[in-house]
Amino acid sequence: MADTAQSAAAESARIQASAPVRAALEALLAVLEQAGAWFSADLQWRETQQGLIAYSRAEHQDKRSYLRWPLEALPHVQPGMVVLDGVQLKIAPDVEAAAPAQATVLQAQLALLNATAAPTHWRALHPLLALASDSPLRQALAAVAGPEAPWQQYPSLLAPEEEPALCCASLLSRRLAPVAPAADQGDAQEMAWCLVPLLETFMADATGEPLSMNARAVPPSLRVFARGVDNEPMRVRFGSLDALDGWLRDATLDLSWPSLASVPLALRLPDGRALRVERRRAGAQAQLPPALQALRPYLPQVAVGDDEVRVSKLLIPPPAAPLALRRVLTLLLAQLMPDLSQADRQRWLAASEEQLLAENTAWWQARQGETAALPTTPVRASCEALCAWALAQLARYREQSPARQSQGAGHTELSP
Repeated sequence: MADTAQSAAAESARIQASAPVRAALEALLAVLEQAGAWFSADLQWRETQQGLIAYSRAEHQDKRSYLRWPLEALPHVQPGMVVLDGVQLKIAPDVEAAAPAQATVLQAQLALLNATAAPTHWRALHPLLALASDSPLRQALAAVAGPEAPWQQYPSLLAPEEEPALCCASLLSRRLAPVAPAADQGDAQEMAWCLVPLLETFMADATGEPLSMNARAVPPSLRVFARGVDNEPMRVRFGSLDALDGWLRDATLDLSWPSLASVPLALRLPDGRALRVERRRAGAQAQLPPALQALRPYLPQVAVGDDEVRVSKLLIPPPAAPLALRRVLTLLLAQLMPDLSQADRQRWLAASEEQLLAENTAWWQARQGETAALPTTPVRASCEALCAWALAQLARYREQSPARQSQGAGHTELSP
């Protein structure tokens, strides 16, 4: 009896929530532990106005593990596998059943999401769900989302009648992680998207630690590492491009991202080809010499064609790296047109930088105007803050232009 009482007290300390949420979370934790998951004793979950949030019950200056999921327990989620029935998530009746252990985990995770009214909260917080389908702001935001966004993969989700499907797909995408095939399965196996239980209870923060995947561990696993702060929410860095990219995925605004990614636009190279700038998270994968290592976060993937060149991203950097954008453009130009004169290169850099700033400023000012016409809602508050942040980033970068001109003249160093 004493052991039972101690176990109940420990579980009570681990979970601070209403009875329905507590029951659903206890059931999910039991299923996960049976599947081989591990949880730090310092991990605690609290039901808040923002939903169920993971906290650290102790302060640790060093980085340590808080949660470990075995990859084999993570449900592989295919489009249409989970549907929204009113305000309840459920597994679609006509989908092929997952492995029994994964199906049990998926059912338990959906039960927790339903207990916390996650679909209802998501509809109020996600801009593509909270805004009217014909809203110019909604259309503009949807268009600049990365290719990972469900509505970019399936544009029909943006139709008014597909709102339940969009709600379900976008809500689940926040809880998915790409999982590489096991090392012994060869290169023919494709990357799988897996639902990571409890991932939504960790706050998105650009200053946090990323998820750590080890496909060669025994068993292969996914882990959360963090530097715990006593009585503070646990924070994890998810793969995002900038604050806008994170907002469209997480439906919560994280302004700790240091850089602002350009909106899609087209520059003109000196030889007449278009340089098309996209908004994708992909960056340069090649090995870099030591002199370029600090520039890696800013380097895009590049696709060179006969008539145009495409780059996955261009980042407007923070004041701490004032030359990063110009040096990325310098490196691109050196590769694409190595014989261009110094004077022509400097003219193109200045003109391209000015065009990029002007088009980005105009885009964000337009979104700011559209936001001002909205009723007072959480989405309006988030969009107002996001527009102000983006325009401030652009203004700070423009203010540094004279210093960039003097530092960039006459040399081609490529460090930030």
